Amino acid sequence: ENDEAGLVRRSSSLIARFLLRRVLRRNVLDYAKELEVVDKMLKTLSVPSPPHLVLIFVSGKWSNRLIQIRKALRFRFNSNKTVIAGGASRGLICARANAQPFELESEDSGIVLAVIRLAQTEDCVSMAYVPCRIPHALDEPVINALSKTMNPRLILVLGNEYRASVEAVTLANEYANTAIQYCAISGGILGCGKDPDSTCQIILDGPLQNNDAFPRVLPSDSNSFIPGAIVLALGGQLEAVSAGSRGAKLVGPFVYKISQVEQRQIAVCPGHSILLDSIKKFQCVAQRSYPEDETLSPCEFQEYRTSYETVRELLRFERTTPRTILLGVKPNNNALNPNGFALLIPQSVDEDSIIVDASKAKYRDGHVATGDLVAWHTLSAEASRTELRLAARACREHLMLGSAQSPLRQGLDESLSVLGGIVFSCCGRGRNFHGRELADSSAIRSAIPDIPLIGIFANAEIGPPLFNEWSGGPSTRAPAKCDGYTCQASILRLDGVIIDHPPSDDNDDQTFVTT
Repeated sequence: ENDEAGLVRRSSSLIARFLLRRVLRRNVLDYAKELEVVDKMLKTLSVPSPPHLVLIFVSGKWSNRLIQIRKALRFRFNSNKTVIAGGASRGLICARANAQPFELESEDSGIVLAVIRLAQTEDCVSMAYVPCRIPHALDEPVINALSKTMNPRLILVLGNEYRASVEAVTLANEYANTAIQYCAISGGILGCGKDPDSTCQIILDGPLQNNDAFPRVLPSDSNSFIPGAIVLALGGQLEAVSAGSRGAKLVGPFVYKISQVEQRQIAVCPGHSILLDSIKKFQCVAQRSYPEDETLSPCEFQEYRTSYETVRELLRFERTTPRTILLGVKPNNNALNPNGFALLIPQSVDEDSIIVDASKAKYRDGHVATGDLVAWHTLSAEASRTELRLAARACREHLMLGSAQSPLRQGLDESLSVLGGIVFSCCGRGRNFHGRELADSSAIRSAIPDIPLIGIFANAEIGPPLFNEWSGGPSTRAPAKCDGYTCQASILRLDGVIIDHPPSDDNDDQTFVTT
């Protein structure tokens, strides 16, 4: 019996040691390949000292290894002042300083990484997590650890589910209203693969001032899919301005003034209905001479039109049917200005009226009114690139003027005062929309040469109103929203940072580096 008991104990000990070695080996080798890739990427960077934010975006086959990539990054960035955030997307955008940008589309496999240096203050990063609200289920609480003392300058919203992302945008807008200066909001809805619900899509890893209520890793430390959205607010001496573009182009011969509009109750399901606007009569107030001319002139005879007549005039004037037709609306303040319209998707067009929903475009109180101006629009790739160039140029001017009372970084001229940009472009853009690659990144860099960029092709984009549309502009304080078929970018810089020694020529992008 003693021999049998000893044999059992020895066997149990051997089995336990064997299993322990397997567990340890698996934990070490679980992210060995990712650690090798991360090390190779970091060798090309001039990584600043903490605190800093590490942004990581992946696509293709790397989407299934997002958790392992996070572990590898945390192994290398083991400081408690480093925050790691990012996720999986349908495509990637990246550009190093003084190098040609590149884009990955069609879910090609790739990884892009950016290291952003933050201010040397304790209160420079705060976070929140918004879970998905599943209908007829118990609501999970929002984990709101946004600092009440921080002055936010940039808020990033990364989501993998639409409803949670919309709720996160609302939370971001409320938090941005507490900022003393302008606070930019940017982000997108991530997700990729044929079965995006099968893998983790977003990550957030970083201690938050020893706040035990905030999980160290969101949404999960496994490859399981947990829908939700994260809100990441950055403060300190960082300054950011938003640049957005869709490419709305005026089509048709006239700009019309609404002469008659009614509100119509539309039932969408039993016990639930929505209130839409029914535009019934139009009056011509401005006109174009020919399709290529965007100049507007007053109408000599301000005649009235029905909804069908406006469509027939559009088709006769353009001599072709635009691939996308939207109805733009704006207040009656300048009928000769082709910009400033809020784009609405017509819900229906018949002989009597055009029914639209203005609430999604954040137009006024969600309804059009008699006297507003309307015009037919389409989406143009050339117009989108022009709008994005103008928006980026306005951002550059705003950032320089905003720091006029603070000294620039010693050793850097004005062209190097901008740190970098974070870009969220629609997955429907790229080659499919522009007909060529690098269109969005090249448009931004034409206004701000050699600016480092990191970004993704998203399922939806988050940001303020677009540059040429309703309430848009270089630094609009209008609320951010989830949008589609747009390019939303945030241009960043450090404001008034003094360093002891000028950076060397091979280290000029140490504050915002990408690979």
